Amino acid sequence: MSLQLCVQALIQWLFNLAQLFLDLLFKPPPQETNKVTCYTVLYRLKSSDRKTSQYLRRFTCTRDVRWLYNKDVHLFRVSGSEFTFVRTSPLVNFHNLSEHPTLEIALSKHVVEFGIITTDLALDLMRDKKDDGANIGFLYTLGGSGARLVTDMVRRTGQCHVISEPRPLLDISISVSSSPALLSDPRTVSILRAVLLFHAKSMG
Repeated sequence: MSLQLCVQALIQWLFNLAQLFLDLLFKPPPQETNKVTCYTVLYRLKSSDRKTSQYLRRFTCTRDVRWLYNKDVHLFRVSGSEFTFVRTSPLVNFHNLSEHPTLEIALSKHVVEFGIITTDLALDLMRDKKDDGANIGFLYTLGGSGARLVTDMVRRTGQCHVISEPRPLLDISISVSSSPALLSDPRTVSILRAVLLFHAKSMG
């Protein structure tokens, strides 16, 4: 094992230890069914080998669901039990694809706060929304085939709001690929609809 990997492993261990300490010191209450559990980002650790980020964070407070509709709040990750949102630095233009080619990387760079709600609450919030998402479309491309170029071309028409590689859709596709039966599960369809509508809200 190289010295660089040893140092990286040590940093990660210290980082995890610090996070455990913060979790014990600022322990959040049990997840409330109609509230957003919010965490302040204290430090962002860049992991160069996998090009992903981890965050040193501490519990801040619980907030009303109106927090989700702040213009700087965006959907970040999705699981069967939770929807995770991030509040980013203000005035970040996510429509600028030359500066922010993928939504996931852009959000990870500018996050200042996390907000977590239960998946059931997310579905409830979107269930009565009149917008059925009929004006949302997908562009499927193969890796290395110029997907970002096509995305930017569509954006430049001025007729569409465009986001590139939103992570929540990848979360869903990974779940479905490992268990194809989920495609016929009404809950999975409801989660997909909620994800699309939350993204549409962000593109506003």
